[in-house]
Amino acid sequence: MGFNVFVDSFKDMAGKEFTVDLNKPLIFQVGHLGEAYQEWVHTPIVTDESPRFFKSDLMEILTRTVWWVVPLIWVPVAMWFISISYTMGHTLPLVVLMSVVGSFIWTFLEYCFHRFLFHIETKSYWANTFHYLIHGCHHKHPMDGLRLVIPPAEAAILAIMDSKQGLWHNYNIVGQSFWNPSKDQSRQEKWIDDDDKAHKHYMIAPCDGLVNV
Repeated sequence: MGFNVFVDSFKDMAGKEFTVDLNKPLIFQVGHLGEAYQEWVHTPIVTDESPRFFKSDLMEILTRTVWWVVPLIWVPVAMWFISISYTMGHTLPLVVLMSVVGSFIWTFLEYCFHRFLFHIETKSYWANTFHYLIHGCHHKHPMDGLRLVIPPAEAAILAIMDSKQGLWHNYNIVGQSFWNPSKDQSRQEKWIDDDDKAHKHYMIAPCDGLVNV
C-alpha cells in the first residue's frame, strides 16, 4: 500500500509542469521550462521592479547598468581611438569615413543579432538560460530599466584577458596590418613545395601576430 502511494505521488510530480519561482534567482530556473519557455518569456510582467538573476551579489550587480553608463564609458573610448587614428597619419576625411562606416557596420551587426540570435526559439536547458540572459529578460520584464543595455563589465572581461590573446592585442595587430602596412615589418616571403605540382608557389606569410589572433 505504501509503495503504491509513493508511485502515485511520483507520477503526480512528474506530470506537473515546472513553474518559475519569481521570488528566487531566475537565471538557473528558466532552463527547466523546456519547450514552455517560449510562451513564458513572451508573457511580460509589467512592473518597475528589477528581478534578481543570480544568488551571488557580485554576479547580480554585474548584470545591472543604467543606460547612460554606456555612452559615458564608450564615447570617450571611441574618441580616443579616432584621435589615435588621426595621429597615425590618416587624413581627416579618411578618419571620418572610417568612423561612419564603423557605425553602419555596428548597426548592421546589431540588426543581425536581434534578427537571427536574440529571437531564436530555444527549448533545451542551456539554450533557454543563454537566451534569457542575453535578451529574453527584455521580453519578460520590459520595464526593467537596469537591463536595457549590455553592462560594460562584460566587455571589460575581454579587454583584461592575456595580453597576447586579449581584445586590445587583436585590435592592435589587425589595425597595424590593414591600416598601417608601413609599420608591419614582420611579413615574410617563403616558398612552399607542392607535391601535386612540379613547381613552387609564391606566398606572403602574415605576421606572427595575425597567425596567433
